Amino acid sequence: MKLISVIIPCYNVEKYISECLESIIHQTYSNWEIICVDDGSKDTTLSILKSYKEKYPTKITVVSVPNAGASAARNTGLKSAKGDYIQFIDADDLIAPTKFEMQLAGFDDKTDAVVSDRVLKNVDLTETLAEFKFPELEINPLETAVVRIIITGNPIYRKQVVEALGGYNAALKSAQDWDFHIRLVLAGYKLKYVPGIFYINRKVEGSISNNWKKVSVDAAELIIGLKNELIQSSLLNEATRQHLAEIYTNSAIYCNDASQSEKFIGELKFWANGNYSFINNKFKKIILNIIGISKLIQLYRLKNK
Repeated sequence: MKLISVIIPCYNVEKYISECLESIIHQTYSNWEIICVDDGSKDTTLSILKSYKEKYPTKITVVSVPNAGASAARNTGLKSAKGDYIQFIDADDLIAPTKFEMQLAGFDDKTDAVVSDRVLKNVDLTETLAEFKFPELEINPLETAVVRIIITGNPIYRKQVVEALGGYNAALKSAQDWDFHIRLVLAGYKLKYVPGIFYINRKVEGSISNNWKKVSVDAAELIIGLKNELIQSSLLNEATRQHLAEIYTNSAIYCNDASQSEKFIGELKFWANGNYSFINNKFKKIILNIIGISKLIQLYRLKNK
């Protein structure tokens, strides 16, 4: 049986980490190891992790590091991983009992990562807020990675693929999983879709991923670094360009820095290439046709000050 290395960055997750760990421990596929990276937690997270380590000494490793963010913690865990496959899980999330079994069955010699579906639930897991399914993944992998967003714990990857990509970009404070999966597709790795909701994503208030304005600005900046690879990709289509143009529109409106806004307007014009069909608000369309995209953004920046 192939070994799966499960890497969990942990920061002040005393309320959730036990549920996360139990969801791994009770997998129908039994050949796994768990690497918990405590990212300088100030609550009882580390003591909870140590108690699980005592209970499962051959299956669980606990690494304690100064706080440097989830991406750096994932990369730290990757260095200790012994598995053939990598599963990242956020410490406040859970996985379905058959996740490992079903996703591993989807691998063949040409598959580098297997992606399935996920569900977003409220903090106490009593209410389903949204479901995300990816049946179009194999037909439009770049569009799916850019527009639909594959989150961190959704796939299982071959370890050598994660290592070849250099792991996660630790410099990013948000949109790290978005960046990782775009790079994964641009590098030519093959993604396979196995239907089924195997990842349970918990919506925790205060999470940086809930601050869509900051995430949008961070996403806009990182796309600048990937721009050349994107425009050279045969997978780039109009839907992807329109989505990127929309990101730059929102970022140009809501970012705090005026010069940054001007930079984003330039990127917006590049990706839109004269097509502003992503603007579906009738009033905005009327104003756009009268004063143009640059003036429209300046108007909305004044409105939102």
